[in-house]
Amino acid sequence: MFQTKNNRELAIFTIVQDEPEFIHAWVNHYKKHVADPRDLYVLIHLPTRPDGQPMRSDEMAAWHRAQALMTHHHLVTAVPVHHSSAFDHRWLSETVAQFQSFLLRSYEWVLFAEADEFVLPMPDPSSSGKTLYDVVRVLGVNPTPAVRATGFEIVQQVGEPPVTPQLYNDGTNVNLTAADLIHSCQLWYRTDKYSKTVLASVPLRWEVGFHKTDGVAQEIATGAPSKFLALVHLHKADFDLALGRLRRSRARKWSQLDVEHQLGWQNRIDNVAGLRAYWDMDVDTEKPLESGRLEPIAHGIKEALR
Repeated sequence: MFQTKNNRELAIFTIVQDEPEFIHAWVNHYKKHVADPRDLYVLIHLPTRPDGQPMRSDEMAAWHRAQALMTHHHLVTAVPVHHSSAFDHRWLSETVAQFQSFLLRSYEWVLFAEADEFVLPMPDPSSSGKTLYDVVRVLGVNPTPAVRATGFEIVQQVGEPPVTPQLYNDGTNVNLTAADLIHSCQLWYRTDKYSKTVLASVPLRWEVGFHKTDGVAQEIATGAPSKFLALVHLHKADFDLALGRLRRSRARKWSQLDVEHQLGWQNRIDNVAGLRAYWDMDVDTEKPLESGRLEPIAHGIKEALR
């Protein structure tokens, strides 16, 4: 819609608040997939306490350090956004849609991925090292307007060693990678819920949670996902890491509408038993995960996430 021959080819963006565990891994992954680090955009939403007041830097010291390093070290483009609630899923969906549309005025393709989502070309021995930048360059002159990735949920199993907290808990490890966070994990499963429409050359509108799109990409979003593009979701890659993130998010100000309609309910879990029940749940069926669903992580995925 907004493409011109003067547009850059690919921008990638996310929206975060207080994400010291994932932001360096996210940036290090996607820096490999764009022409320049400044083609990575991070919308920074300052968290609010339950009383609605903004969090102070000393109340989220790890994130404060990580946030400074995004621009000073990684050289990504940081954009502040504001909202009175730390969590409001309708506001999040609208903000992301508007920013994706804005970026399409300067880029031919835009990819949106949340902080714990890592999108990459499915590893193939014949195309080792292929990047998302390579993917959009070969889509042709009349490509499909959007691409739905095939989603995979990595699930840490009981007995698999946890990630060493020193790798992520103070916000200063600028070399952290997604591979570090899944080093001990062996199993994943394919999931429709995380088979998201994330890469597009036209403006998209997402439903709450970004799992489905409407408008021009609706047919793509409900059709078969791409065999060549994977979305690896790391929310369940480490139990202790996830519990720490959840306890912080539980202590933020939530939209009353979100609470009433149980939007993002999994982000309000704040106890071990509740998280374990969610951990063992199939995100597609919201029933206990059947053992047959789990399979070894595909060859080449960990290497591609280094």
